[in-house]
Amino acid sequence: MWATLQPEFLARLPEGMRNGVVPPVAIADEVRTTEAEGWKSCIDALLDIRLLERDWDGQGTEAPPPEVVDSAIILAVLLRQKHVKPPCHTVQSVQGSVNLHWQLPDDTVFDIDVIEPDVADVFLHRPDHPCEYWRVGATAPACHATTPMSDEIDSFTPDLLVIRGSQE
Repeated sequence: MWATLQPEFLARLPEGMRNGVVPPVAIADEVRTTEAEGWKSCIDALLDIRLLERDWDGQGTEAPPPEVVDSAIILAVLLRQKHVKPPCHTVQSVQGSVNLHWQLPDDTVFDIDVIEPDVADVFLHRPDHPCEYWRVGATAPACHATTPMSDEIDSFTPDLLVIRGSQE
């Protein structure tokens, strides 16, 4: 379950304000004045994705399974409760996954791609750093990370990502 996401994972996400209004952020022709509005927009997008049918893109692509979308909704609610900033974009993919996407002011990109119920691929790309990748969730494999994460992961169990300190 998403409720078991560990602080080590959540610490990598952009932290939001715990109270009050954040400065306006321009995103795709709209201005969000509060994080609550940003999360409402995310949840609304997920609900719209849940209504997609086969051939939603005009290319015969299947819509993301309702279980995957429901899992993404639960994850979004959990991240909001954990005071994570809302994603900039929430979209479906042609592979049947659902993507939460953050673009940070320093050009850092953070993506959570929900690929099956309670399982997501996570990508973190910071300027001048290799892309980091790992998988979180209930049925994630023992370890599925690329450098530099593979050097930082002590253990990765179905519901736990343990990051160890620098070894150098």
